[in-house]
Amino acid sequence: MECASDLVTEYLVYLKALYGTIPETISFSDKRLKSMKSKILNSQSIGLETIKNALSTKPVCNSNTFVSTIMEFNTDYNELRISPGSPDSTEYIVFRIKK
Repeated sequence: MECASDLVTEYLVYLKALYGTIPETISFSDKRLKSMKSKILNSQSIGLETIKNALSTKPVCNSNTFVSTIMEFNTDYNELRISPGSPDSTEYIVFRIKK
């Protein structure tokens, strides 16, 4: 299983190959990824509330956060949750797709 920083590196390599350079507007913070990893791995259980909490606290949620999405895959249905704003102050809209 790849870690998040490997995926970021692969994505940046992909962008450089696609555009010839990495767009300056795209940046990834190791602090944000480490915070997410820590909050999730140090939780008693990993569930929706754990993910929402990790996405709603600093440094993950900051003044540049304008949307947050969570996808949940289940046997009977899938859900897409979108917070059309900062997730620490904007409720998630839930879209449920039944299988």
